[in-house]
Amino acid sequence: MAKKKPTTSKKKVKTRNVQLSDGSVIKANNNNARRVKSAGKSVPNTPTVDEEGLPEPTDALASLKYPPPKKNPIFRQSWGRFIENVTSRENFKPGHLSTLEILCDLYAELEALNKFLRMNGMSFEVIMVNGKSRRMYPEVAQRDKVRAQIQQYSRFLDLFPKKDKSSRGMDPGEDSEWD
Repeated sequence: MAKKKPTTSKKKVKTRNVQLSDGSVIKANNNNARRVKSAGKSVPNTPTVDEEGLPEPTDALASLKYPPPKKNPIFRQSWGRFIENVTSRENFKPGHLSTLEILCDLYAELEALNKFLRMNGMSFEVIMVNGKSRRMYPEVAQRDKVRAQIQQYSRFLDLFPKKDKSSRGMDPGEDSEWD
């Protein structure tokens, strides 16, 4: 058999500078440059104020028979818009309030996602080894999911507009189009 050559070569590994999307530069070799580029730097989230720890808001909604259980202004606005419709029904049960709470949370979340997208846009630029590319923020897909959930919970609470039964300004044949 042939003799094997020793695999211990003293080859020097070349390094190069890899520029990340935030403009910083990291040294990397050709083997790990792609991983370094995709990993980037971790940027910690900035802490926000917990709205539930704030003082109780003073608005007309606090005097309702079923006041809003949270302090978020968007939540309270949504609650005030829907609570009368939900509680005035013949089949109203206190369990409907839990579903309404979820719906109002979804409206508050939708507003937060819309605010993020208004401030940052729909996409961002990523600098990769192959060059620049644009990617969509995950908040775009999350916003679509929240919208679908709002539609689903609105259906659960039967909050969709109904057909107008009045015959004001309608032709008799036009009424059959809704059926």
